[in-house]
Amino acid sequence: MQQARMIGNFIKSQADRRHMSIADLAEILNCTDHQVMSLLKGRALASFSQLSLLAQRFEISVAEILHGNSETYNETVVHCMNRFQNPENREKILDLIDDYMDIVDAVSDN
Repeated sequence: MQQARMIGNFIKSQADRRHMSIADLAEILNCTDHQVMSLLKGRALASFSQLSLLAQRFEISVAEILHGNSETYNETVVHCMNRFQNPENREKILDLIDDYMDIVDAVSDN
């Protein structure tokens, strides 16, 4: 799940640099705002064709999107959890939070 969070974070940072809104991303990806938010939070993955559309719009490669940016990820996503001696523990906790949020979303959708 860490990789999904890094990809979502990278997409968000690229969109922010270009002053693109959630609605702009939803239009590019042909999906809902809710789906875009799930992607940006790392709780959903984009298809290769969606990644290709983003790469084209951002003028970067799909590989760059898939690689993400660990420095930005650490500064913006996990900065409050950097005191963990073992980064794997930090990621396990974030995975549990993501699982919990998936359950909350599933229950609230019904």
